[in-house]
Amino acid sequence: MARDPLELLEGPLVARVAERLVSEARVATGAPAALYVADLNGRSLRRVAGDDALPEELETAQLVGPEIPAPQAAALAQAIPGGAVLPLTLRGRALSVLVFSEPPSGDLDALATRGAAALELAERYTDVLAGARRHRACSAAAELQQDLLPPRISQLEGAEVAGSILPAYDVGGDWIDHCAMADGGWLGVADAVGKGPQASAIGAIALGAYRAARRGGGDLADAAAHIHEAICALEVQEIFMSAVLAAWDAPSASLVWLRCGHPPPMVWHARRGLRALGGGDGPVLGLERLDPPHEPAHAAIAADELVVLVSDGVLERAAPGEEPFGEDGLRRALDAMAAPSATAAVAAILQAVGTFHDGPLRDDASVLVLAPR
Repeated sequence: MARDPLELLEGPLVARVAERLVSEARVATGAPAALYVADLNGRSLRRVAGDDALPEELETAQLVGPEIPAPQAAALAQAIPGGAVLPLTLRGRALSVLVFSEPPSGDLDALATRGAAALELAERYTDVLAGARRHRACSAAAELQQDLLPPRISQLEGAEVAGSILPAYDVGGDWIDHCAMADGGWLGVADAVGKGPQASAIGAIALGAYRAARRGGGDLADAAAHIHEAICALEVQEIFMSAVLAAWDAPSASLVWLRCGHPPPMVWHARRGLRALGGGDGPVLGLERLDPPHEPAHAAIAADELVVLVSDGVLERAAPGEEPFGEDGLRRALDAMAAPSATAAVAAILQAVGTFHDGPLRDDASVLVLAPR
């Protein structure tokens, strides 16, 4: 019988949850093992605990930030000749993987399930896993941004959603958000004016206002008004935020949105390509002389389409003197997907933006994708 995942967290040794999980894996399988988590940028796996004979770092294809789509987790076994990989999966995404230097014996499903739950809970009590995900220290703004982000991969009624922000270690003015509701869910992408601590602080206050409106039973217009009022209340001249605030309605398979001075929501289809959704338009939020939008737009979303929300940092990525990434770059990244999905789309966009030129990202590149199921 599978034991309660909370047993791994009992007592004062919660900071050793990774070592305890690896120890259980060794006992259960008789094979050398190590636990790995993904780097914040989603470009490598880093060993947290386990056998020193296994590599400290494993390179991987672009992931959805520090979360590993289940299909990619299973494919990681190719990096360990003669070995095996066990994804610790919770709600469709692997928070970490157990890597074995030789094929393990026995049924590991129960260990994987309780291990994933234990690690998710452990992050509320210890920084051991968060520290292992970092190649270097985050700026204060980026650290706050990371703490406020929702799970990068999740499921809504009738849809899969995935999102992430690059760069993970700096900048810090953008946020993405999503929340499952009984009949669908809420989505949001926002960009605060400026960079660094001020933009991060504005973003945090705005995200708090957005969530407060949602949790208080408000609609999208209420959320836009809450954000607007919260930023205006700071009484700092010329600070504002652009955003797309949206809701997915599963029964009607439709998107509802307000566009507040932000790049519009877009829809991609394998044959019909990429198109921007019009309507729901209004000004940026937080300038007292401008009223927030209150008339949302609606569009039906087909089962084989993807809803794509991005920030300026994606579309305006450019080398000096060259054309920006733009919608053409977004289209090329999406068209190159082998098997379209929310996670595949986010990974493809992040990879394309990161390699568009070799200079550092000077603005947050935020992506949120919804795929109907």
